[in-house]
Amino acid sequence: MLDPTPAAAQHTVFEDAQALVTGTLFVALGVSMYAHAGLLTGGTAGLAFLVHYATGWRFGLVFFMINLPFVWFALRTMGRGFTRRPSLPSRCCRSSWNCCRPCCVSTGCSQPTRP
Repeated sequence: MLDPTPAAAQHTVFEDAQALVTGTLFVALGVSMYAHAGLLTGGTAGLAFLVHYATGWRFGLVFFMINLPFVWFALRTMGRGFTRRPSLPSRCCRSSWNCCRPCCVSTGCSQPTRP
């Protein structure tokens, strides 16, 4: 009997990179909006915010350092393939976007135009 479900197509490296960059950029933009509003979130991002607010260290660096134990845990439990392909690059990209965001995106007030 024929299987009605088609085989899943593998993504190309370009598609993986495009999804990684786009997804981490949106997450970093959302995190920067939280930071600008002075809000907190849960998880490692929330812990990184607390350390950032308490010490004044750069959020992206603190976020990366807090995520390092999870990279080690992923390496031990899921293996090198999982850690090398989606896990480690996404953590590095998110931290990089958060470090670069202040010079690229302004979250200050915008003045309305006059009629």
